[in-house]
Amino acid sequence: MGNDPLESHAANGPRRWIGVAPVAVLLVLAGYAAAREAWAEFLFDSSTRAGVEAAVSVRPARALYWSGLAEALDRDGEDPLPAMRRAVEASPNDDALRIQLGLRAEAAGQIDEAERELLEAARLSRKYAPRWTQANFYYRRRDAGEFRRWAREALAISYGDRRPLFDLCSRLGLPPREILDRVIPPRRPVVMDYATYLAANGDPENVELVVELARDALSEENDYFLHHADRLLDAWRFAPALAVWNALCSRGFVPYEPLDRASVVTNGSFSPSSLGRGFDWRVAGAPGVFVSPVGPHGWSVWLGGNQPEECELLSQFLPLEPEYSYRVRFRYRARSSDDAADGRATGLAWAVFDRSGTQIGGAALPVSRESREGDFTCSTLAGEPGVRLVLAYRRPAGSARFQGELALESLTADPRR
Repeated sequence: MGNDPLESHAANGPRRWIGVAPVAVLLVLAGYAAAREAWAEFLFDSSTRAGVEAAVSVRPARALYWSGLAEALDRDGEDPLPAMRRAVEASPNDDALRIQLGLRAEAAGQIDEAERELLEAARLSRKYAPRWTQANFYYRRRDAGEFRRWAREALAISYGDRRPLFDLCSRLGLPPREILDRVIPPRRPVVMDYATYLAANGDPENVELVVELARDALSEENDYFLHHADRLLDAWRFAPALAVWNALCSRGFVPYEPLDRASVVTNGSFSPSSLGRGFDWRVAGAPGVFVSPVGPHGWSVWLGGNQPEECELLSQFLPLEPEYSYRVRFRYRARSSDDAADGRATGLAWAVFDRSGTQIGGAALPVSRESREGDFTCSTLAGEPGVRLVLAYRRPAGSARFQGELALESLTADPRR
């Protein structure tokens, strides 16, 4: 009987099916759980308050549903705080939920709870958002001490647009120097962004800061500081512009020696490395006028005869000493296309202008087939920090427009007390 196959089947069959039953139960339970999850998602996605409330009842452990219910309650003018607290209970390590709860608590006048939740969010996350939110919270409380702390922490890890934080600093009434010393972290990109912010708002503190930064400029920051030098010169603020320019020269980022009282002309030999910025030569780009370097020294200015009757060709800012006289010396050649004789008027001239646009010196450049030297004197008034030197063209009365080449060889300016 022990070897009877039927007996063996009867003995083993039930055991095999007993092992299968729990698996089937698990599959059924898993399917039920998935169905409940899908149903809850469907209810929540309906975006109606009733749907969100139903989703919460189906899946009360889901933090997202509780925060959604808080939003629905808020839209209906009801208290969202209890639902928001349940969301945080469901996911206590979610810093974004802590921030939401903190802001809702603040809006409800629960300041202690708001501060506690926002601090916990900052503890849970080392990212920017909790620190930015914390700074805003203390800004609204007018707590300058805590604001400075959290604004500094936020800026220390910030990237992108930092102006909103700078705006908060200004609106809180913090002076620029205090912001620099107590809010701005020792991160050069942040300091430079603040300098740009001050410049955009016309704050005089920017001048000192830009000069300070320029002394330690990095090569990749050259354009930044040249931009500031240009802005300062456009505003006729020669002293800080010169400090920035000389700092770039000293660090080798600008290919010239620093300027001083005895040396006020940049690139007076007309080398081909002109920057067209700062205190270097600027080419006006007048129609019908072409400017190009000739060899290692000297520029060729070609006028095609179709240039405007009156226009600027080149210009340069000169940082002159107030109440000084300067002797400007230059060397050039001017050849006319019609082979005019030496001495004939070309309409070309050097001219020096003060802040008001008044010409205070200059000299004409007549035709000269060979190199020719010329000079003129200009004097500055008290309080005048510099002048603008211009190579200009004006069609001589009764003459056709000049057509030909002007070769610029050198230009210097020497002080004469």
